[in-house]
Amino acid sequence: MMKYAGAVVLGLAVVTVRLDAQANDDRLRGLFDPPTYASLHAVLDSARNAGLPTEPLIDKALEGSAKHASSDRIVTVVRDLSARLADTRTALGGYGTAEELSAGTAALRAGIAPATLADLRRLRHNEQVTIPLAVAAELVARGVRPDSASAQVLRLAAAGARDVELAALPRSFASPSVISSLYPGGPGFSAPTALDGGKSSGPVEAGKPPKRSPQRP
Repeated sequence: MMKYAGAVVLGLAVVTVRLDAQANDDRLRGLFDPPTYASLHAVLDSARNAGLPTEPLIDKALEGSAKHASSDRIVTVVRDLSARLADTRTALGGYGTAEELSAGTAALRAGIAPATLADLRRLRHNEQVTIPLAVAAELVARGVRPDSASAQVLRLAAAGARDVELAALPRSFASPSVISSLYPGGPGFSAPTALDGGKSSGPVEAGKPPKRSPQRP
C-alpha cells in the first residue's frame, strides 16, 4: 500500500512538472515565430533535463522580446544564460536554489571569481548564499574591485554575519571609518562620492580619507 501511495505521489509530481513546463512554454509560443520558439524550447528542455531553473531563461526571453531584440540575439542570450547557470551550480558545489543560481550568475558576470562562490558555500553550508552573492555583485556595481568585494563579503561571512548585516554593506562601504574598523589595512575600493558631497577622485584605500575636489566658494 505504501509503495502504491508513493508511486501515486511521484506520478502527480511528474504531471505537475510537465504542466508547469507546458504553461511556461506557452508564454513564449505566442511571442515568437515557430523557428525561434523551437530553438528556445530546445534550450528550456535541455536546462530542465539538467535540473536547472527555467524561469530565469523564460524571463530573459521575455525581456528580449520586450526590447525588440532580434530572434537570433534572444536565442543566443538565453542559451548563454543556461550555460552560465550550469557553471554557477558547479561553482556552488553542484547544487543551489533558483535564487542562489541567479544571484551567483550575476556575481560571476560582475567579475566575482568562482572560488568565491565555493568559499561562500563552504562557510554557509547550512544557509543560503543568495544575499552574500547579491551583495558582492552590488559592491562591484558601485565601483568596488571584484577581488575586494569578494574579500569583504567572505570576511563577514566567516565572522558569522547575518543576511541583514551583509545587505547593509553596500550602503556603508563609502565610509572610510566603517571599512577601516571592519577591515584594517584591507584592499582598496572605489567610492562614488566623498562623505561631504565632494566628488571622489579615484580609488580609496581602506583607512584613508577620499581625496576631494576643490569646493567652489
